Amino acid sequence: MIALSRDFRRFLAAALLLAVLLAAHAVLVGPLLATLDRLESTWAENADLLAHYRRVAAALGPLRKAQEDLEEDANTAPAYLTATSLTLAATELQNSLNSAVRHHGARLIGTRVLDPVEEGAFQRIGMRVTLTTTLAPLQAILYDLEAAVPFLFIDELVIQRQDIGMPQRAETSASVASDPQLDVSFNLLAYRRPM
Repeated sequence: MIALSRDFRRFLAAALLLAVLLAAHAVLVGPLLATLDRLESTWAENADLLAHYRRVAAALGPLRKAQEDLEEDANTAPAYLTATSLTLAATELQNSLNSAVRHHGARLIGTRVLDPVEEGAFQRIGMRVTLTTTLAPLQAILYDLEAAVPFLFIDELVIQRQDIGMPQRAETSASVASDPQLDVSFNLLAYRRPM
């Protein structure tokens, strides 16, 4: 066997110790440091999420209040006809029409109830309306009907001047031209939930 010098043996022992320490570092300390880095980044992400959720929770109070207000409004003013039968629903629709027409001074010529139409969970109730009026009251009537609660809809609107094709005297033609009488017909529609 070859005898190694004392300095070389010390050097060899130090090299082996260094190799063991480097291997321990690679096997134990390196993965621990990588795990620590991942945990720190996860901690930062979780802190950001927590801050976000706290902001959302703080905004939830006013949103719940707004939801309660909307539900309260929905309960006090239904968007749909509340009648329990088709006849009563048509009557409710007729009453809304009569109120708007009378209020604005138009003349109701006639109404005809249309057949109900099933649309999903709802039933469309309608009537064909014919009336005579001038332009300003017509605008107000249409606005009142479409802004009403329960929701009413105007469909198939037809407007015709009454004096078209009729000879006119000179004194009446100026007043008629500025605000002519109109024949108006349209479908007035509303929805109800069948009972």
